Amino acid sequence: MLSLLLPTTATYTPSNATMRAVFMRRAIVLAREAIAAGQQPYGALIADPASATIVAEGANHASHNPIWHGEMSAIANLSAVGTRSVYARAPSLELYTTAEPCPMCMAAIGWSGFAAVLYGTSIPFIEARGADQIDVRAAEVAAKTPFHNVSVVGGVLANETNPLYESPRGRVARHRHDDDAHDHEQSARQLGQLLSRAVAVSTATEQTHAEEQKHVVEEDAKEEEEDEDEGPPARPAAANGTTNVLVGYYSATNRTAALAKLVADGAAAAANTAVRLRAVDAISCDDLRWMHGLALGSPVYWGTMAGAVKTFIDNVQTRCFGWPVTELRWRAGAAFATGAHVAAGKVATMSAIQSFYLSVQMVVVGGDGQRDDCLIGACATDRNESAAVPQFTPSETTAATKLGGRLATAALGLRPLM
Repeated sequence: MLSLLLPTTATYTPSNATMRAVFMRRAIVLAREAIAAGQQPYGALIADPASATIVAEGANHASHNPIWHGEMSAIANLSAVGTRSVYARAPSLELYTTAEPCPMCMAAIGWSGFAAVLYGTSIPFIEARGADQIDVRAAEVAAKTPFHNVSVVGGVLANETNPLYESPRGRVARHRHDDDAHDHEQSARQLGQLLSRAVAVSTATEQTHAEEQKHVVEEDAKEEEEDEDEGPPARPAAANGTTNVLVGYYSATNRTAALAKLVADGAAAAANTAVRLRAVDAISCDDLRWMHGLALGSPVYWGTMAGAVKTFIDNVQTRCFGWPVTELRWRAGAAFATGAHVAAGKVATMSAIQSFYLSVQMVVVGGDGQRDDCLIGACATDRNESAAVPQFTPSETTAATKLGGRLATAALGLRPLM
């Protein structure tokens, strides 16, 4: 019989009571973020007591994948950071979870080789409140894991974790997600309705602007009559006020900055829209909290985005919100790029930016479909890099301003979901 027993020289120093409280309270925050994201209230993290640091975090995503409990998410995230394997690192680490691990998660903890697992609320407590649980305790699984001795400590800040499972959301079974599926379907229908209304508002507004260009002077009485008879649909009640659009960019030769200005102008032309135009290294966490729509632009560097744009994206997690990023959920996102040649990686650059949007649960706004070389955003080719003023074609200029307008329209429609 082949046993997976990996030798290790790691030493384990248990955390003290103060450290345990700090770590468990962070796990509680992760559980609350999971609730806000439409998931079940389970949060977990992995801590290094020797350095008093958190090395990985996880939250419940089981409505998408039945094995993706908070503990499994934290272990997967640990495997994605650093160069050493989980097996080499786990014997000196502790795993904290707001609720007692189910047999699946506890088995993974044992196979990984963690020194200890510390939980708040027990399986019997959750069962007593009507939630389905597999009635096998964590200590039982640990006792039947002869190849590794993992310490199991329960009841850590249980007075603070128990309320997570008293609410209707907490009483929902960990493995039943009919309500979640219904919520997602309802949100999708609501999103479609809101976007349809927002597009109607935008279309009516554009028609009004065109009419104003033809008839500069109109009588007030006539305007009031037209508003009553054929005025644009009212905005959703939850979206009253200003829609905020943030346009960020990196630019070494002023080309991408100029394209960003066109995107910003297009957004600013939408009714009741405020725009902030920033280089990415000047964007603050407050800017991100302020915005309802975000457009990011980059020149192409070796087939992908510039390093400064990648650093900005990293900072969204490391400097502003932590992981997972739930604060940007339902915000609208658009991408634009510049390059020295027609086929110079602009689509790949915009795709990378859009992948970031999707990973933080934003809604992607694409191109207008008028240009085959730039279907997913706005882009421009540097035909004369020595020119003091960037030279864009009429179609490039139009695509950039329209992208800004579509971003503002989408952000308006999404605001009731934010």
